[in-house]
Amino acid sequence: MASNKLISVSSNQSEKQYANSDSALGLWESFEPKFIDYTDLENNDAEIGPLSNGTLIGFKSLATGNYLGIKSNETTRLYADANELHYNEIFEIYFINANVIGIKSKATNKFVCAYPSPTRSIVVDRDELDEWETFEIVPT
Repeated sequence: MASNKLISVSSNQSEKQYANSDSALGLWESFEPKFIDYTDLENNDAEIGPLSNGTLIGFKSLATGNYLGIKSNETTRLYADANELHYNEIFEIYFINANVIGIKSKATNKFVCAYPSPTRSIVVDRDELDEWETFEIVPT
């Protein structure tokens, strides 16, 4: 939460993602959580209880319908261009408090990091949680 900016999905879906939006929370800054149960990954119909540390989740952009994830050939950058939810689009949630989370890629076992700079893309390369690796949940 170092930048206090929103993650906004680019209309160019193959572009790296940034946490640099100052606009009000809208469609381009909103994501639908998709909860993962490995027994039903394809249908994503899993019934789960309350969120807790280690909950598996995918983030679907409400603007594009695509999922946040990494690419197999570029595992340190976050993109929003996956049409379906697969292993590279699955993340683990770690709660700092009720509204602040850390996000860890299942594919790389690295935390998502948003540098406090509007020109640096979101990366997925951190081994530990610190200020730049935390994100606030903003209810819509």
